Amino acid sequence: RALERLAAIPLRAEVFTFSDAGAPPRALSALVERAQGNDAIGPVDHGAEAAIALAKPLHSLDGTHSVLVLRYPIAAALAPYRTLFSSLLAIGVMGLAVLIAGSWALANGITQPISSLSLAARKLQAGVYEAVVVNAKDELGDLADSFNAMIGALQDRERKIFHLAYHDTESRLPNRLALERRLAADT
Repeated sequence: RALERLAAIPLRAEVFTFSDAGAPPRALSALVERAQGNDAIGPVDHGAEAAIALAKPLHSLDGTHSVLVLRYPIAAALAPYRTLFSSLLAIGVMGLAVLIAGSWALANGITQPISSLSLAARKLQAGVYEAVVVNAKDELGDLADSFNAMIGALQDRERKIFHLAYHDTESRLPNRLALERRLAADT
């Protein structure tokens, strides 16, 4: 008991003598058996309390075999680290939240330009030439620039086709179709 009081940690100290009729508790018996020749260290479950134990053989002059068993509860050993575990858990949860928010922002940054391009393509199919505004300097920005260049080329081509359809190719003056169209618009 004096050894327990002197220890800086909450130790349980017991001495088992093999000449005694009493045997060590079953949880400690394997550890005590291993410690008859050398020191033995290992985890033990003694009752409801899990502990780390050291079994050290004690040599005596009268020939009896004794073993000193020092037990330290695992719960007491881990108690100073509970705040560290809680902090690490909180950091992990916050890191996961930042990861989710960053992934959402990244996905939104990618899907918004794609949605704009998709809407502009549907409008182009309906005959509405509308340029796409994407403020990105990446591949999606290049795709939007290419789409806008395509719209410009289509508008130029359509203008040329209408000009050819409503103007004479040699004189470049309006033809009969242009005259009929203008008269129909005026009435």
